[in-house]
Amino acid sequence: MGWQEKITAAAGRLAAEASKNQDSIERGIDKAVRLADEKTGSRYSEQIRKGGEGLRFGLSRLIGPAGGDNRPR
Repeated sequence: MGWQEKITAAAGRLAAEASKNQDSIERGIDKAVRLADEKTGSRYSEQIRKGGEGLRFGLSRLIGPAGGDNRPR
């Protein structure tokens, strides 16, 4: 098995685990956003919010619309 096959297999396993734990991951993102906003005294609220949105977008891309297998293309 070459390195490309290993990476593809690992990406598939990661997507499967992320799909199973999507709610926990999203709660973790929310908690991190709130904590970062508190620690910065809300000075960077917009940037922190955008970062949280980026994480959610990345999670949705990893999991896919139906939680299916999203292998790198």
